[in-house]
Amino acid sequence: TYDSIAPQVTISASSPTNANPIVFSITFTEAVTGLGVGDIVVTGGTKGVLSGSGVNYSLPVTPTGPTVTAQVSASAAQDATGNSNTASNIASVTYDTTPPTVVVSSSSASPTNISPISFLLTFSEPVNNLTANALSVTNGTASNLLAGGGNTYTVDVTPTASGNVTLTVPDGVAQDDAGNGNTHTAANNTKTIVYDNSPPTVTLTGPSVTNASPYTVNVVFSESVTGLSASDFSVSNGAADNLQGSGTTYTVDITPASNTQVQVQLPAASVIDVVGNQNLVSNTLTTTYDNTQPSTTITAPAAITNASPITFTITFSESVTGLTATDIAVTNGTKGALSGSGA
Repeated sequence: TYDSIAPQVTISASSPTNANPIVFSITFTEAVTGLGVGDIVVTGGTKGVLSGSGVNYSLPVTPTGPTVTAQVSASAAQDATGNSNTASNIASVTYDTTPPTVVVSSSSASPTNISPISFLLTFSEPVNNLTANALSVTNGTASNLLAGGGNTYTVDVTPTASGNVTLTVPDGVAQDDAGNGNTHTAANNTKTIVYDNSPPTVTLTGPSVTNASPYTVNVVFSESVTGLSASDFSVSNGAADNLQGSGTTYTVDITPASNTQVQVQLPAASVIDVVGNQNLVSNTLTTTYDNTQPSTTITAPAAITNASPITFTITFSESVTGLTATDIAVTNGTKGALSGSGA
């Protein structure tokens, strides 16, 4: 058999890689002999021990720089009839042991009542194999992980309850093309957003009975609110005005319309908190308004009597307190002990 065809040879290795040593595979188009480590030109690394025979060989190279190249020289090996090989291609490998880093951010305000909350994950280089389940979330659930192109991802987090919602990208959950797992610097891999979907509550307090007009009602919210006005109050048998205060604490004056019960209530959705949650309805404050003076009648047992002492009966139009003997004017007699109560 006549053979004048020179063996062809290809050299290859995975790139980029963080493997050390890098193993170059050498493949001839036919079985050859005579290949030695000195026949392979390497830059950016130190050659190890050549192994293999026939068609397939391998050479480990310990990198000394970020780019490692290898080429099989021409006439490095011969086939069975003595034909020497042509030079191989030049295999270039990027050696990369730098792990990608990540910064977690969010365009959401904090606090917020928006759900889900969108987070942005920005890696220092393209990464692979990232999943929503690999992310660490407190007070929420991650979903809808989307690659944003380049080095970015977005992910939605649905809060479980009001409070801090924290997203963390743990180390090693994504890899660059060289196989390096992600890491982080400082606290850049964590972002916390305060989630608040709790409506403000409000309590009204004031007198149960009064003759003052106007009288003051205290208005206390569970958190700071804005948007309150006197016209927001629902008042039966009266009117509200002169609202004072801010934040969590206000007062409002109530002017009764007549002598009877006055009821005051703040309806739901009258104010909002810092993230826009509307208040719940308040309690109903009931106050009895009475500005009618009690009338008094005093009677004796008879116009003419020989009884001593003479007992006078004092009757009020409604129940009163505070009466003492000194409040009663007597002529031609000496007061004894006052007794009685109520009306």
